[in-house]
Amino acid sequence: MGEKTPAEIERKIVDEYERNYVSASQLSEKYRCCNRTIYNILKRNGVQCRPQGKIPEKVESKVIDLYCKQKLSIYAISDKLDINSVTVYNALSRNGVKMRTNGGIDALPVDELVTHYKNGKSCSEIALLYGVTEHTITNYLQKEGIERDNRYKNTDVNVDYFENVDTADKAYFAGFMFTDGNVGDDNSIRITVAKRDIEILKIFNKYTNNMNQIKETERIRENRRNTIEVSTCFKSEKTKNDLCNLGIVPRKTYYGKPKMVANKLLSHMIRGMIDGDGWISSRGHNIGFCGNEYAVKFVHDVLVDKLGVYDVKIIKRKGKHLWQVQWCAQEDIRKIGEYIYRDKGDCYLSRKYHELCRMV
Repeated sequence: MGEKTPAEIERKIVDEYERNYVSASQLSEKYRCCNRTIYNILKRNGVQCRPQGKIPEKVESKVIDLYCKQKLSIYAISDKLDINSVTVYNALSRNGVKMRTNGGIDALPVDELVTHYKNGKSCSEIALLYGVTEHTITNYLQKEGIERDNRYKNTDVNVDYFENVDTADKAYFAGFMFTDGNVGDDNSIRITVAKRDIEILKIFNKYTNNMNQIKETERIRENRRNTIEVSTCFKSEKTKNDLCNLGIVPRKTYYGKPKMVANKLLSHMIRGMIDGDGWISSRGHNIGFCGNEYAVKFVHDVLVDKLGVYDVKIIKRKGKHLWQVQWCAQEDIRKIGEYIYRDKGDCYLSRKYHELCRMV
């Protein structure tokens, strides 16, 4: 492009400079000419050139708004307004705007964060207060030597609950943990159920004195309707180790092997396992259980040996790491029902118990 340019290109250059606030250097790069040529075009068209790096006041106001209120980064503002990132930085500095950290957030009041956490607020709740992510709050707490291990907000949780399975409720929840529970590598102890069964989480929290809130999430299921699930959780290395001793280990779907409890507590453990991964169906007139091979054999052998129910065949589900067993005979259903619900206390799913009552 030479000194002489077609009129339509000159008008376009002037328009971009005045309306879009594109710099002379950006225009020279776009139209493949030197800066001097751009300045000559602007001068020839009566345009007053801006000082280098200077943008109109209304654009500066927009920059400040995007940075302070909408929390856009300097580079995001540069792309959005099509101006140089250095120009954005200079505009913010010129107006005394405090720059954010490299992580893109304002420095947070550490003492306030720690106080909120010690007073029982979760990291997600604190994050909402300050308009940042949960991960950011976690990082701040970790820098202060505070790990997210319920040290401050769940101090009364009974981490020794599964150390000795010597009561009906412990046996029940050992069985339930084996099926619908989860032991994480991060020492998390979690039970997740459908929202309609939230009652059992409240009972678990009562026995373990877990003060953490029950959380609700939507489970996305491919080719099926999404479901609402609820879960309760706390963290404890001691509880994790005790559960591992019971065969309830991380990735138990593949490796978990249930351990025998005292004979007088076996019925409660089996009830917990059936409440977790079993079914009681008045419509299908059967009681069944599914899980890994060890778990299904455990339930099968206990019921056959203790009750004398029919020695039904254990079936492997095609294409899945799942086995199942079920009983359909009326007498077998009656025996199993009487066995698992005898002295049930408050540790049972009322939904499944009512299904049994319809059959016997």
